[in-house]
Amino acid sequence: MPSEPASEPASAPASAPAPQQPAQTPPPPAPAGRPGKERRSRAGLIVLVLLLLLPVALCAPLCFVSLPATVSSGTVLELDLEQALDEGAGAPALLGGEGRTLLDALLALRAAKDDDDVVGLVARVGGSGQGLATAQELREAIAEFRASGKPAVAYAETFGEMSPGTSGYALATAFDEVWLQPSGELNLTRAAGEAMFLRGAFDKAGIVPEISQRKEFKNAANQYMQSTLTEAHREAMTSLLASLERQLVDDIAQGRPKLGGAEGVHTLLSGGPLSAQQAHERGLVDKLGYRDEMQAALQTRLVQSGALGAGATPRYLWLHKYAERASLPTRATTGRAVALIVAHGPVTRGRSTADPLSGESSFGSDTVSAALRSATADDDVAAILLRVDSPGGSYVASDTIWREVARARENGKPVVVSMGDLAASGGYFVAMGGDRVFASRGTLTGSIGVFGGKVVTAGMWDKVGVGFETVKSGDDVDASFFSTDEPYSERARAWLEGELDRIYADFTGKAAQGRKLPLDKLEPLAHGRVWSGADAKERGLIDDLGGFLPALDAAVAAGGLTPGAFALREFPRRRPPLEQLLAALSGNEGDNSDDVDAVAIELPAAHALRAAASVAATLDRQVLSAELPRLVW
Repeated sequence: MPSEPASEPASAPASAPAPQQPAQTPPPPAPAGRPGKERRSRAGLIVLVLLLLLPVALCAPLCFVSLPATVSSGTVLELDLEQALDEGAGAPALLGGEGRTLLDALLALRAAKDDDDVVGLVARVGGSGQGLATAQELREAIAEFRASGKPAVAYAETFGEMSPGTSGYALATAFDEVWLQPSGELNLTRAAGEAMFLRGAFDKAGIVPEISQRKEFKNAANQYMQSTLTEAHREAMTSLLASLERQLVDDIAQGRPKLGGAEGVHTLLSGGPLSAQQAHERGLVDKLGYRDEMQAALQTRLVQSGALGAGATPRYLWLHKYAERASLPTRATTGRAVALIVAHGPVTRGRSTADPLSGESSFGSDTVSAALRSATADDDVAAILLRVDSPGGSYVASDTIWREVARARENGKPVVVSMGDLAASGGYFVAMGGDRVFASRGTLTGSIGVFGGKVVTAGMWDKVGVGFETVKSGDDVDASFFSTDEPYSERARAWLEGELDRIYADFTGKAAQGRKLPLDKLEPLAHGRVWSGADAKERGLIDDLGGFLPALDAAVAAGGLTPGAFALREFPRRRPPLEQLLAALSGNEGDNSDDVDAVAIELPAAHALRAAASVAATLDRQVLSAELPRLVW
């Protein structure tokens, strides 16, 4: 390490004689034409600092003395569903999004149905801001809210603008009234998926992928190895899309009975995009109008029902603000609790990372394992709710977390798993060992398989005149195990195939153990295949269909807690964006490896460098990952 700079000498002790001071000479006069420049610069700096600190000084009293916000009578909750709701892991985005977590929204809707101050719900829909499984969780929560008899109105400027709108419309049908702006569209389309292939570009660039996979449905490697769909890849995608489309059709048919059931909805989807006027004529939407017209109609409706007095106007409040003001279990910090641990993003070794500007995150084995150990050791924690939303990643990291799930159960802490939009490959690995595993019908589930290998880039470097030469410590050294300059030798290839066989056997064996299935029945369900949650339930890969709230209810029951009288504590605790950023700048690594609140912030520059990393590094990080189709609907 570089030596520390010399420090200033310490002050002399009080008893010591004062050192002799040299005679002081007056400072030289300021140069001609620049009188007092240094004094003016300092004065300007002081003024600038005061201006920056003035807002802080004015707001400081609010940090110490503030009145709790309340929910006013006649409140209509407002929800923007064109913006994706966060899973609640990592750092909230600095530029918006704080507090807009899926669980808070679900709990707030549950609380609002019995809150006399809340008289209705309005949601902006249209774009496909939510994944299919998330949309299904919201549908269930909205149906529960509507059971109170309070109006729930969906308003869309457009369902797709020269883009698909089916998924956004399917979510809108959960409301009892759907409005569409007259200039908008309803771009209905059937389910489709797209897969990207890089092999043609690799061939032109002189890059040779040397990758192996277990087994035929492990399609993550196909984007590097193939130029088009294999038969197995096409079969898996077609089957998955058919299952997800059936769910969309059923949801729309249930929400809009006047459309003629599943058959009528299927016909409408096949008919293609519609204008707002055509959508209204065919009964797909209830009203055409602008936002102000929708609000005026809702006010009239509330007055006529007696929810509002004559002449009264509703008070609109964002749902996430209501979640902050209502007595939700997420706000409790003491008492008997369910521990909430959110595993969102790719699975990585080390600590979880989060970008506080974009809100993107990964979940690291160090962080999630420490959270599981901390929750297990906490006497106030009666059960653990593990929320998984991940396409997979590192096999070793996934296995590390799997072990901590098993240890929590061995120590008497029930672990209930809730799977979000996807829990595939490594994401499924960390989930499969729970006491009970929940998934929504549209959760992308499974992908029990593995791929690994490298890409040989020597040909690409030759094209641009760059050469490499290997120096070995002996004649028997085989550099082809990991070098990207030469293909696998016979010995290195045998090692790779053996490693993939070992990992696949470990994955399927632990999946069979966790799902309580004989290995000979579990293994055919593996082969790297991705299932919808509905299909996974039929095959025993999960225990129950349902989202966050049913899983939370199951955790409450498993922990012997009383519904409505428990705390929901997050491990690690959710940090405000500014606190996240300050922790990153201060380099907070925690006191030790079990410090669950230690943070790892990934700033945009680091994210850009990681995104630009080589394909070889990507393959190394994501041994267990699922190549998922880009869904279009």
